[in-house]
Amino acid sequence: MLAAENGVGPGLLGRALIKAGIDMLDDPRVQARLTEEIEAEQARQSAAGQAAMKARWHGAESSQETETR
Repeated sequence: MLAAENGVGPGLLGRALIKAGIDMLDDPRVQARLTEEIEAEQARQSAAGQAAMKARWHGAESSQETETR
């Protein structure tokens, strides 16, 4: 939608935004946003890992219960 609103294709808009972001990398606001994104990604990965371990151990527990019956 943003590309259409600006009369360009999505690839062109993406490239322009990436180049603008690179040019602004030293800006404290960009650094703050980058830190937020890093922390959010770490939280997502941690939650996914915890869910996988819970599913694995819950699944292993269920398998053992059926084997002993």
